[in-house]
Amino acid sequence: MSKFTIYKSRNENLKEIGIFNRFFHKFFVTGLPVLAFLSVILRGLKTEMVFIIVIVLWVLSAFVLTFYFWHIKKNLQKLGEVEVTLNGIKKSIGGFDKWFDFGDISEISIEQHISSIFFPDNYDSSRTYLVTIKCKDQSEERFVVSSQSDGRPAVNFFDAFKYLEKINRTGFRIRKE
Repeated sequence: MSKFTIYKSRNENLKEIGIFNRFFHKFFVTGLPVLAFLSVILRGLKTEMVFIIVIVLWVLSAFVLTFYFWHIKKNLQKLGEVEVTLNGIKKSIGGFDKWFDFGDISEISIEQHISSIFFPDNYDSSRTYLVTIKCKDQSEERFVVSSQSDGRPAVNFFDAFKYLEKINRTGFRIRKE
């Protein structure tokens, strides 16, 4: 049905990258406008100076964002791929394949991992998801997967499971955090 890329991290822990990304996202979405507004209130500056401050803040943020996304792109490397089919999930890393039949899965947890601030690929602005598959035999698999499929038209990872749930192909719980 759809193939998605599995990523690994070159230097940093994948969980830490996600935590830092959420902090970074919240700062640029809420913090930057608040800083610009506070500079206007506290300084009582003329409008020309306010425009200069806002432009400097946006140029600085664009530089920091460019460096940050370059750092993430450098850190995340393609490890393998996940294929979501009508009967299960196939995880391929190198020459090793692992099959998860939908009957053996008790829960899939999908957590937003890396989000995009500008020009998001999808409605929840995520670039990658941290996926946890819990099986009925109490085993657990965790991996970071791309939010959009590799093929065209691009399919969102979470939407693929929503579709499968809609046509009653899944017998497990899908949880999005």
